[in-house]
Amino acid sequence: MKTPFSSMMLAMALALFAALVLGPAAKAQTQAANTGRDTQAYEGWKKAYLALPAEKRQAYDRIMEEHGAKAEPLRAELKKTRNALAKLERQPNPDTAKMKELSVQLDACQQQLLELRREMARQIQETTGVKPPYFHKQAGASKAS
Repeated sequence: MKTPFSSMMLAMALALFAALVLGPAAKAQTQAANTGRDTQAYEGWKKAYLALPAEKRQAYDRIMEEHGAKAEPLRAELKKTRNALAKLERQPNPDTAKMKELSVQLDACQQQLLELRREMARQIQETTGVKPPYFHKQAGASKAS
């Protein structure tokens, strides 16, 4: 004989089973849908990179290493600022002046990183003749445009 409690337990067990079994598949499907453009861009760029002559691949690798070296301190600063802002936001009465200061600092850091990425894209395009994904519209663009 079924009771409301046993029906509820069965429903909960089925929901838990579905979440455990189907959850990763659903999450993977959602991630795949969200990254479809990323995957296509990556595959397209990978093919273009492999088609480059060896000297242009070396130039690309050099540009990427230089970009990484310049971007790493900015990424670290960005992470530090985001963490400080998040910590401040969790306080019951956050200091709004400090929050504004951190927000401005966060925006400035993001803009520096974006400009660095645009410069990297411009260098790659000039050196290899290939337009990097996502950046081809902005390569060489200034803040005025």
